[in-house]
Amino acid sequence: SSVAGSVQVLDAKVDEVASRNRLPIYGLTLGMLAMALASAFIVERRFVRPIRQLAGQAEEIEAGRYDIDVSPTERADEIGDLERAFAKMSASVRAHDSEIRHIAFTDALTQLPNRRDFRERLDVRLQTQGEDDAMALLFVDLDDFKRVNDTLGHDVGDRVLMEVARRIRQVVDAADLRGGEISRFGGDEFVLLLEP
Repeated sequence: SSVAGSVQVLDAKVDEVASRNRLPIYGLTLGMLAMALASAFIVERRFVRPIRQLAGQAEEIEAGRYDIDVSPTERADEIGDLERAFAKMSASVRAHDSEIRHIAFTDALTQLPNRRDFRERLDVRLQTQGEDDAMALLFVDLDDFKRVNDTLGHDVGDRVLMEVARRIRQVVDAADLRGGEISRFGGDEFVLLLEP
């Protein structure tokens, strides 16, 4: 019975201490929860969000959209280093893509758009053209050009092709033809696409 009385006294003291410290314990628990939420918010904002943005930009680049804006950051930590490296890589990929497109779609000798580029632009024009829109397609072929190459050499033939391209471009620019496009179709052939 003295043990039971001691247990009751002890229970009463524990209840008294618990009721007296209940508010500080709740406050401490809420404070720890608020700190955990604030820490999660800071981690998400400082680390997770920038990495997700980089991952999204990487997916855009992988899909062939190289013109996305990847701005370098002022951060001085590892995430900042990663963002700067990614911005540098993105600019390099964009420059290489532009260079490859230039090589693929430009005639190396005349620097005019080539046959492939012409076909793509013509397809776009045909798809966007209305029923009442007119378009003229002119083919320019140099007669007996093979004789120039055979008698005067390929270097002279190349200079002739460059001069012809320059003159055609000059005529189209001087006439201020709306939507006038010139391409080297191949060999000694040029094509002009005009909207009269």
